[in-house]
Formats: sequence, C-alpha cells, structure tokens
Amino acid sequence: MKQLLIYDPDTGVFRWRIYRSGNAGPGQITGSLNTTGYIQIKLNAIKYSAHRLAWLYVNGAWPDFDLDHINRNRQDNRISNLRQATRSQNCQNQKARADNVSGVKGVHWCNRKQKWVVQVSVNGKRKHLGAFAHLNDAQVVRTAAEKQYYSFKVA
Repeated sequence: MKQLLIYDPDTGVFRWRIYRSGNAGPGQITGSLNTTGYIQIKLNAIKYSAHRLAWLYVNGAWPDFDLDHINRNRQDNRISNLRQATRSQNCQNQKARADNVSGVKGVHWCNRKQKWVVQVSVNGKRKHLGAFAHLNDAQVVRTAAEKQYYSFKVA
C-alpha cells in the first residue's frame, strides 16, 4: 500500500504516489464517497475504507476492532480523529436518529405517559432511566448516564 499511496495524518487525505491511469497521477488525491458517506479507495480491484487504510498506514496493522470517527464526520480520516472501538462503543458515538423529536439521543416522548423517557443501552441491553416532564431534566439524566455507563467520551 505504501508503494501506491501517500497518507497525510494531519489532513487525513490520501494521494497517489505513482501514476495509475487517467487523472490519477502522482500527488493526485484519491478516494471516492460511497453510499454510506465513507471515503473508499480502490487498490488492485478491491475497495477499502480510507479510515481503515489510514490506521494500517500509521500503525502497520489492521485495527483489531471497529474504527470510530471521534467527531462523527465519516469523511474526516485524520489519525487523531480515529480510535479503535468495540461495536457497542462505536454505536454509543452515533448521533440521534433523524426522527428523534427531542434532539437528544436516548430521549423520546411517550404519549401514554405524556413525559420524556430516558433510556441508555448497556452491553446490548436497554436500561430505562426514568420519565420526566421537562426535556432539560431528561437531557441531564441522559448525559450523566453516558458518563457512568460509557467507557469513552462520546461527541
């Protein structure tokens, strides 16, 4: 890989080291966006995720676990923005779903109770943390739960 690519750990950008074809000459940025928002790079007819190539390039080995983009930007492949994470940890750092009316991950409105319900997932199991009349109270409980139950900081 290092014979074909140059990686800048400060920008997270890959460039061709050698001439490939067409516009893919030495120094040209390489990679394209896939349908899930990650940059991928094709080497020897195989598509690789750029963040996984960045980890390999810097550390000399494939990551043992998932790689988490700390700032949640799937296109930011700076090595300082990548960390190894279990699948559970990686999911902890996801943003709230688009259909979440509270805007806070793990907090949803319960029509039956007419309150904001707070939940957190711990080791694959959902843990109910209470129901609150005010969204701010629910958000405080959710933030405290993240500090208590999650093993590393979420964005």
